[in-house]
Amino acid sequence: IAFSASYDNNTDVYVVSVEGGQPKRVTYHPGADTVNGWSPDGKKIVFASRREMENGRSNQIFQISKEGGHPEKLMDAVAFEGSWSGDGKRFAYRPNNQGYRGSSGWRQYRGGSTPPIWIIDPASQKVEKIPHVNANDTNPMWFGKKVYFLSDRNDGHINLFQYDGGGKDPKQLTAEKTWDIRSADAYGNHILYSVGGHLKELNVKNGRSKEIKIHINPDLPQLRPQWKSTFANMQEVAFSPTGKRALVTARGDVYTLPVKDGTTRNLTITDGVREMSALWSPKGDRIAYITDEGKKHSLVLVDQDGQGDKTTHLLGETGFFNLESWEGDGSRIIYSDNHLGIYAYEVATGKSIKIHTNKRRSGVEVSQSSDGKWLAFATAHENMLSDIMLYNFDSGQTVKLTDSMSNSGSPAFSRDGKYLYFTSSTNAGPRAVGLDMSTQEKPNRAGIYAVVLAADGKSPLLPKSGDEEVKKDDSEEKEPKEAKADKPEAGKNGNGKKSKTRVDVAGLSDRIVALPIAERNYADLAVDHEGALYYLDFPQPGISNEVPGNGRDRGRSGKLMRFDFKDKKAQMVKGSVGGFIISADGKNVIMLGRKSSLSVGKIGKKIDAKPLKTADVKSYIDPKAEWMHIFDEVWRMERDYFYDPNMHGLDWKAIYDRYKPLVAHVGRRTDLNELLVEMIGEMQVGHNRIGGGDLHREKPVNVGLLGADIRFENGAYRVTRVFDGENWNPFLKAPLAAPGIGLGEGDYVLSVNGRKIGPKDNFFSYFANTVGKH
Repeated sequence: IAFSASYDNNTDVYVVSVEGGQPKRVTYHPGADTVNGWSPDGKKIVFASRREMENGRSNQIFQISKEGGHPEKLMDAVAFEGSWSGDGKRFAYRPNNQGYRGSSGWRQYRGGSTPPIWIIDPASQKVEKIPHVNANDTNPMWFGKKVYFLSDRNDGHINLFQYDGGGKDPKQLTAEKTWDIRSADAYGNHILYSVGGHLKELNVKNGRSKEIKIHINPDLPQLRPQWKSTFANMQEVAFSPTGKRALVTARGDVYTLPVKDGTTRNLTITDGVREMSALWSPKGDRIAYITDEGKKHSLVLVDQDGQGDKTTHLLGETGFFNLESWEGDGSRIIYSDNHLGIYAYEVATGKSIKIHTNKRRSGVEVSQSSDGKWLAFATAHENMLSDIMLYNFDSGQTVKLTDSMSNSGSPAFSRDGKYLYFTSSTNAGPRAVGLDMSTQEKPNRAGIYAVVLAADGKSPLLPKSGDEEVKKDDSEEKEPKEAKADKPEAGKNGNGKKSKTRVDVAGLSDRIVALPIAERNYADLAVDHEGALYYLDFPQPGISNEVPGNGRDRGRSGKLMRFDFKDKKAQMVKGSVGGFIISADGKNVIMLGRKSSLSVGKIGKKIDAKPLKTADVKSYIDPKAEWMHIFDEVWRMERDYFYDPNMHGLDWKAIYDRYKPLVAHVGRRTDLNELLVEMIGEMQVGHNRIGGGDLHREKPVNVGLLGADIRFENGAYRVTRVFDGENWNPFLKAPLAAPGIGLGEGDYVLSVNGRKIGPKDNFFSYFANTVGKH
């Protein structure tokens, strides 16, 4: 049996006896080698590979002895799969990529790349094209002079077809109308095919099909319930008000982690239910999160230790929701939905109010004033630029702060209620649409601004007067010591003083002040207890071209900056920060670092951060319950997010009922992903992707390349072309092009690292585990 496998985390060709035993590796190239079948004499394996293609999304067909050695290319033409006729004189192949397989549901694809099947005579180079309509023809097989293949040209499903030659239209052999035929193979007088999770056999002579009953009870390790570290699946992070604990949402559970004292707590511990988007109240007494128990999203309020009664508020019969902010005096939780709405949940009354509906899916950025009276948020318009808006909870009035001619975001109220800070860019237009290729090397420059909220307020950048302070008379009443607060409370700033936010709408936009900071790619503004402003400075394409390996976190990891209003200067306080949260008291910070690590420290000009211990973020996972939940959630996501409310005319509930029984037969996360791809493919739309999860991956053994074309000639391996690597490109490697190597075009490679290469050896097997080595 010839098959493709990724034992070393690279797809290669293997063979194994039908009696079992240890598979033998046949190919070693670092590209993917996909088995197609056998040569007619059974001595060679046919496989597809893009190892010699100079452009992407293309393959060619190769053959290699089942014993190994060097493969031979059948033809230079692009081909993705193929099959030899029984006499070895003709080859049927598919020249186009198959549009409806992979991580996207391209079912019933009818675009310009629908693949046909062609038949070539290698000796005469004549090509016969099987009559093709705008449909997908794949999986060619031979019986005598006839070609059999799979096609979705009729009935809305993939079925078996027969081509007799001579340009005649193919004849349909099967009539599967519930499931597509996924794959087929020919043997003897039969075609074996897979459909709807069953195996069927078509007798080519009489045209009859029957199901083949196979009963196996395998030991599938991925089905075993077990404890797993879930921190790798972390989705959200929050912080307790005084920085004593972190709040982490990971793999459908909510955890609190101690910064110093205490133990890690899983507050939810549920199978088949997803909890997410957790926030800590600014008072520190409660935690809020979203649960999808009952297949609907509800907001849950629970004591910070997870004990006691829970308050549950249904957010909607349908829809997906996220908690965005629980700040200020703690009276309101801000949340959003998948229809771009922004809402406020009144904690005391349990009622929700809708504040705004965005016009574009551009993310949610909000900030609540310390007295809880105002909400600042960013909203995108049809011109793809965002404005900063202010909403007053008492009056219900919404005020536009910016002028819709710049791209503004990251609003953040000062703790004393005097200012609102935000970013704004006037050159963000080319980056507004991700598919616009002018964005490739276009840096986004944004400034940081402060708006003075009260009409009689003062700019935070006013110079100090230098006047003498007037001393108070001894007779004046002194403030008692007990009036000073040790901790900030709701409605107070970081110094314990009451802070009321007064916004005078008249002339508001005229009181915007630009901070003396260079324009760069800024985000995530926040204010500490001393009034200093913190933000992230992210690198981006066009600024520099980093050495490969050193810039893996570029775009995701930035510099944490601090602007001090006393000396009116910005300075970096921490590098390699992907995100940060300042605690409600303004004195502590939790930061996201490389590889999703978390660290905690005191906020200030210098941060001595300590790693947060995450080893106990674990959960006992029941795969069957989790996979059923994933299936349900994917179905609901498609229902609630899909752009067409009519679901392309599908009865989406009927699709659920048809696919759900198959989940019971899933044995690996890979199987689940394939099932989900098939389900969403029913909508016949591309770029609707499924992937990820606990996929089994072998430890990689990388295979090095020389940057040369190697051919087997005269019983040895010869260099026929050396790639120069474009010497002006500093990071494009060309190992043989370096001066002084002494190996050039026309030379033979007889040994590698002292090991001789024989004529039956696979050339690339000698370069295993040599990447980056000399």
